[in-house]
Amino acid sequence: MQLLSIPLVVAVAVGVYLYPLGAVWAALGVLAYALVLWRYPQVWLPAVLALLPLLNLASWTGWILLDEVDFLIAVTLAARLLQPLPDSGSVRLSIGTKWAIGLLIISFLCSALLGLFPVSPFDYNALNGYHSSFNSLRVLKGFAWALALLPLLVEEIKHGVAAEQRFVVGMLAGLSGVVAVALWERAVFPGLLDFATQYRITSTSPEMHSGGGYVETYLAAAIPFAVLWILLKPGFARIVVGTMLFTCASYALAVTFARAGYLAYAGSLLVLGLALFIHWKRHRVWTPRHVVVTLIVFGTALAAVVPVLTASYMQSRLAVMGPDLAIRTGHWAEAAGMIDDDWHSRLFGMGLGSFPRIYLRNNPHGVPPATYAYLHEEGNLF
Repeated sequence: MQLLSIPLVVAVAVGVYLYPLGAVWAALGVLAYALVLWRYPQVWLPAVLALLPLLNLASWTGWILLDEVDFLIAVTLAARLLQPLPDSGSVRLSIGTKWAIGLLIISFLCSALLGLFPVSPFDYNALNGYHSSFNSLRVLKGFAWALALLPLLVEEIKHGVAAEQRFVVGMLAGLSGVVAVALWERAVFPGLLDFATQYRITSTSPEMHSGGGYVETYLAAAIPFAVLWILLKPGFARIVVGTMLFTCASYALAVTFARAGYLAYAGSLLVLGLALFIHWKRHRVWTPRHVVVTLIVFGTALAAVVPVLTASYMQSRLAVMGPDLAIRTGHWAEAAGMIDDDWHSRLFGMGLGSFPRIYLRNNPHGVPPATYAYLHEEGNLF
């Protein structure tokens, strides 16, 4: 297993050497993290969860295929592979789980190969654009990194409550960073209390330029951890700090002005509520104090969210939900209509990451979107 760390170390070294923002700073960051991880191996889980939503600097580097999160996870895996995992019991995946993971791997690999071939030239355009075949690898790597980290996560499960605490700490740290940037962004541009201006935050997600709902997706997934942290052990400090974080995070999600994000927010809190109800009923720990704390937490968050929902901009968005749904349904139909009319495309699709270049070629409007590329002319790169 230790031999698997060699290609990871080599890949990180090459990436650091080519890093656009300065190889020295990148090397210092990677080395510092590796040393901390070597001394405190258990730090990997909260570190990855905290830095995952914060480390994408594509707006400054121009890199899309490779980013700082890749460095983070590669160093994490390399450091843990070089250290023997402690023998602290056995946690085994069920046969059904193994089959599900195996089928998912096959699905992703088939889709990735369809998107990757024929392979585009590996040049500057491979690192910073969506129209080369390497965009297939960009989409694949999220699943691939999660799969690679799965053995470490299974190992963490053996630590029981300690692993759960590290998970929650990592999620809270990441959430705090995303919310802090969102509040700064609102304060700098439209203002914290201006809910009429048509401005929607991107926070730490540079991918928002491609139309994805990354910010609201992350917030909807992470916000329940703030409530969980408070209610499982409602001391005074946790109530104050947790309520502030939950309120600010709810505000941040509200000013995404994303209607689907609001539904996801409500759904995630509903799931959390059911889980807490089952927990308290099973362990008989429900007290009037929990009721009071819950009312305080949600009442404070509601006070931050309601002004956003009742402002003119959000009301105008809610008023056109029907027509907007029809427009999106039309977009989905157009996307399906761009699939090549052959048996393998109909059966397997066009491949991971292929939509940007397929749209460039097959979009029914006849006008391709604007593009950019790096070119060579007489030895000059422009």
